Amino acid sequence: QGAEAHFFLIDPSRFVRGERDTQLSSEDCGTTQHYLLLDEFYRTAIWLAGRTPIWWLVPVYEESSYDRYTHTLISKRFIRADETLDLGNLAYIPPGEFIGAGLWQLFKGIESPYKSVLKLLLTEVYASEHPRVHCLSLRFKQAVFANRLDLDELDPYVVVYRRIEEYLIARNEPERLELVRRALYLKVNRKLTGNSRTQSWQRALLERLAREWHWDQRQLTLLDSRSQWKVRQVSSERRALVNELNYSYRFLT
Repeated sequence: QGAEAHFFLIDPSRFVRGERDTQLSSEDCGTTQHYLLLDEFYRTAIWLAGRTPIWWLVPVYEESSYDRYTHTLISKRFIRADETLDLGNLAYIPPGEFIGAGLWQLFKGIESPYKSVLKLLLTEVYASEHPRVHCLSLRFKQAVFANRLDLDELDPYVVVYRRIEEYLIARNEPERLELVRRALYLKVNRKLTGNSRTQSWQRALLERLAREWHWDQRQLTLLDSRSQWKVRQVSSERRALVNELNYSYRFLT
């Protein structure tokens, strides 16, 4: 089984200043979401080789003093500058990025509505916390520093879901939460109905979540047969997705 790879070549010193050569296109949001993309990178990237991102050496409580802290690490020779990579910090996310992210996800929602619902709702969560946004990459780093290494709970999609879940429960919005659960399940695209020869970790994790959500066999069968849905069911789901995307975008603006 092959894997698709995308390579993005950057100049770290220019990247830290938010300077990128890319322009807005169907595949690239340009410079409209610098910090939100950096947040996503820090919480989803897998380090294979090369320099260590220096961000990982800065405790969460020092994020607002990132420049001073990293300067101390290097000047006091706790680390070597040529062994680290500085891509910047996430102490502050400019509010304009939330609107840019909202527009981008409305556009991407045409192609991947369930993924866009999750991303747009996460942006709504961040916007609700502004100016003191505790983004998911900081939560992720805090968990790693505290040695909370349950791989299921550190899975990028689960981390996003848990934060949205907290937000919607606090707002007492069960219908939106149920849509988010469907979006997560259908985005992962691992059917739980029918027999499976192998018990993958994705299936085991989804089974645990389905039990947590009190989904019965009827609910799972309905979701797993999405390709055979009747027109009425498709229209209902489309309405729910469009309403959610519009609601979140209006919240951001």
